[in-house]
Amino acid sequence: MFERILLLIAGIVGMMILIGFTITHIYVRQESEIEGNKKFVIFRILSECYKCFEKNYPSKKSVICNVMTFKSSEPILASDLINNVDVSKLDKSRFKPEDLGKNGKIIIRYENGIIFVEKI
Repeated sequence: MFERILLLIAGIVGMMILIGFTITHIYVRQESEIEGNKKFVIFRILSECYKCFEKNYPSKKSVICNVMTFKSSEPILASDLINNVDVSKLDKSRFKPEDLGKNGKIIIRYENGIIFVEKI
C-alpha cells in the first residue's frame, strides 16, 4: 500500500516537471504582422522593443522577444528607428537596429542589455 502511494506521488511529480519543462522550453511565439504607413510601422516596432527591454533588463541573457512581418509605405532605415526612440524608455546607446527596407521579416532580440532589430 505504501509503495503504491509513493509510486503515485512520484508519477505526479514527474508529470508536473515534464509539463513545466514543456511550457518554458517549447513555447512557440506567434508571429506579428504590421502593415501601414512608415510612421505606424516604426511606432509598432519600437513599442515591441520597449516591452522587450523592460521585460529583460538588466539580465545578461540572450532572448528573441519577437518575430514580425511588416509592410511599410516607405523604406525604414536604422536612423528612422533611432531618431524616434523614446529615451525615457530605452537609451539610444542600448538600441542597435538595421536598415529594414519597405517590407520583410524582422527579429527583435535582447542581448546583454542591448536591443537588436535585425532583418531576416
